[in-house]
Amino acid sequence: MSLSGGNPNGTGSFTATCAGAINVAGSTSAPVSVSYSVGTAVIDAASRPVIECVVTNGDGTYTARFGYSNHNSAAVTILMGTNNKLTPSPIDRGQTTQFEPGRKVNAFQVTWSGGNLV
Repeated sequence: MSLSGGNPNGTGSFTATCAGAINVAGSTSAPVSVSYSVGTAVIDAASRPVIECVVTNGDGTYTARFGYSNHNSAAVTILMGTNNKLTPSPIDRGQTTQFEPGRKVNAFQVTWSGGNLV
């Protein structure tokens, strides 16, 4: 997986590209990209999203699994809105709003029909 984009301070729009997603049958597909944004409130809170993997579901949809890293000693809440959203709509796709301390793997997943998920 490769990660591109963003600003030196860790904010901005990033694109994670997986060399090939693995479908439910175990076959590798063409490369798949997921884009996401990190707002300044997220950086200020020392919490960052982490894309774990992207899977092609074999029906024209993809599932992206996200985790996060929170370097604070306490939980951080980032409500749905400017600093915690996904596009295209709906901005609320079940993503985490309460970020517990430490590294969390597969905190939530999003299924979409392809194209950019930001």
